[in-house]
Amino acid sequence: MNSSKRKLPKDIERSITTRAEGMMRKAIELTKLGVRVAFYIEKTDEGKALRFKTHSTMEPNWELAANIVSRKSEQEPAALRSPELRSTPSLPDVESLNLNWPSIGGTPKIEPLPELI
Repeated sequence: MNSSKRKLPKDIERSITTRAEGMMRKAIELTKLGVRVAFYIEKTDEGKALRFKTHSTMEPNWELAANIVSRKSEQEPAALRSPELRSTPSLPDVESLNLNWPSIGGTPKIEPLPELI
């Protein structure tokens, strides 16, 4: 569907707020892994920025992130644990971020891939 043909929501302010709150929930999941997240939302038609108070849980939990990285590095062979041989730090599993989960909870439905004929 062409984005120019989409209908605008009846209450634009509420729509922006609802979407921003959804992004904030995802950001809270990221901060639990030690990622710092910042938001800047601007209404281009009016040129004004919408500011959202940062939730107290938005401060990164560095201790939790360190535990995730240390658990992963313990599973690596000893040669890879050497800091001079590893160019980038270990990253947490992307699936653990739950970025595709519905806001009401649960897991996304995983459809099997169709077989090629």
